[in-house]
Amino acid sequence: MGIFIGRVWKRLRGASFVKYGTLLLAPFVIRPEAFLPGRVADRPIYARIPGLMASPLAAAAVFGAAVRSFDDWLLLRELSTPTTSIAPLELVKLVHQREFLMHWGGFILFALALYISALVRWSYHSGWVGLLKQTGLALVRPPLKYFIVSTAASGLWFGLFTMATVVLLKQNSEFVAELLNRYQYGFQLGIVGTLLLAAVALHVADKNRQTAIRSIYAGVPALYRFGIGLIPVVFFGIVAYILQLK
Repeated sequence: MGIFIGRVWKRLRGASFVKYGTLLLAPFVIRPEAFLPGRVADRPIYARIPGLMASPLAAAAVFGAAVRSFDDWLLLRELSTPTTSIAPLELVKLVHQREFLMHWGGFILFALALYISALVRWSYHSGWVGLLKQTGLALVRPPLKYFIVSTAASGLWFGLFTMATVVLLKQNSEFVAELLNRYQYGFQLGIVGTLLLAAVALHVADKNRQTAIRSIYAGVPALYRFGIGLIPVVFFGIVAYILQLK
């Protein structure tokens, strides 16, 4: 039975739905030590899924689809005005061009933003750990894959939220108003419940993020707080240097 389950998992772990499911759960469970060099069999299941270095592309695909859907909504509103008159052939070309540009433009820009953000976060913590190691502290440089996956997970949640917002915008306002009037009490309970669930999820994700970052500094709170406290100092120092060059 164990061999059968292992074979099934080996075939399924590369599937898209497994990758997306992993990214959805990542903010609540992911830890840097899971991606350190070592025996693959000793790692958690989520760290053994192939293709995680490309996970920002999965998040960018959702965001690109949301951007394209939002542009479709804007285009529909533009074409619904009485003053708009476009030949059918030109309309088809316009729709295809805008869909291509908005989808792939959103995809590429969002993917670049996620990779750059992950690289900046990793560079900062890796550099700080490298300096602390010179003092004799037994620290391990954090793996880049952790920052790639955690940033992609945040990007996926943002993309899903953007998509949900676009879906609500595309609904007929009269239809939404009718639902709100007919099921007002149910909607109120649903909104309150959703907000409470979101608050709990954000709290759990933030606690896990803090625990993960503290583990990079061997759980020493002073090192963690000092390292995080340097971020605004470094940022404003870079900004001041750039302004001075001008």
